[in-house]
Amino acid sequence: IAAKGGMVEMADLAEFLPCDRYPKEKHPWLVDLMKAFELVFEDDQGRLLLPGQLPVDSPDWAQPNQWSNTSTLYLELRYDAVLPESVISQFIVRRHKKARQPGEWWRHGIALKRGACEALVRAHVTEQEAKIELRLRGPRQERRDFLSSIRETLRDPKDSTPPVLYVVLGKDCALKYTELLIYAEKKREHDVIIEGRMVTIQLADVLDMVETQAGQAASRQAAVNVAVNIENKPDMSSKHYGNITNSPGAAQGERIQQNTSNSFN
Repeated sequence: IAAKGGMVEMADLAEFLPCDRYPKEKHPWLVDLMKAFELVFEDDQGRLLLPGQLPVDSPDWAQPNQWSNTSTLYLELRYDAVLPESVISQFIVRRHKKARQPGEWWRHGIALKRGACEALVRAHVTEQEAKIELRLRGPRQERRDFLSSIRETLRDPKDSTPPVLYVVLGKDCALKYTELLIYAEKKREHDVIIEGRMVTIQLADVLDMVETQAGQAASRQAAVNVAVNIENKPDMSSKHYGNITNSPGAAQGERIQQNTSNSFN
């Protein structure tokens, strides 16, 4: 499938699937199942595309220099651990109908268009870089609404450690969005270093590119709640609770565990 650029016709499935397990009459059912699990989508020509098997190399139109002018909003969603390829694959399945042009996607990204706005969503799935780039351009308010919809599509409610949003203001200058929200409560301006020069940014201008006032308030409160939960988390260290492993109860627990293990031997 990868050799075909991640695209197959329904008639091609017999070539890839064992006929004893998946006879031809079951192929439509199997395709519907794969669509339900967001593993595949159908393009406007009726071809089946598997994002996980699309070409790996990013096309020319997706290169950073094509999305780096001063009117482009550049954000990053940084993940704490490895970024599974399934995150961007499922995103491509969900958003392929909103592609800027048919076929403007590859294994790790897609170009989108809504109204007068365009966006590049690009995943980095290496161990060194576990992040998703979001580059958007277009009228300010419309662009912000577009960004909100993209972030919502990427959001996983089951993720216990969601990615951290960074605002990229220049080379080697990426600022955590939640920290900018906190700064804005106490001051209007903030000094940053961009390409070796000290630059003063207006916090309200930066924040308004990302969220509405109501959205900022909700994000700020969420950040405060996380900080409070961390601060109130009990100290489970041995210094605080003593050496639990040396307690009589622990010893009794070890004997019970050993007896239970022996009963299966």
